[in-house]
Amino acid sequence: YKPPVIRACMHHLNGRIIIGGKKSEKGVRVKLADIFGIYRGVSYLMTRSGGTWDEDFGANVITQTEQDVWEGVILARPE
Repeated sequence: YKPPVIRACMHHLNGRIIIGGKKSEKGVRVKLADIFGIYRGVSYLMTRSGGTWDEDFGANVITQTEQDVWEGVILARPE
């Protein structure tokens, strides 16, 4: 995001945060990057070919075979 958007997010958060210190532009940028990284990871898991996804249980790894597949996915895409 461009600096004006990050700045607007920072001001918005600082006007509403009750606990914790003031948020900086760098902190907001890092947190957004973290959030979008998680989103990309979950989105990949939900749409990957050959995989399953459950809205309540996520990847829902139960059997050893599923565990082996899951470990392969994690090794291939650690993000």
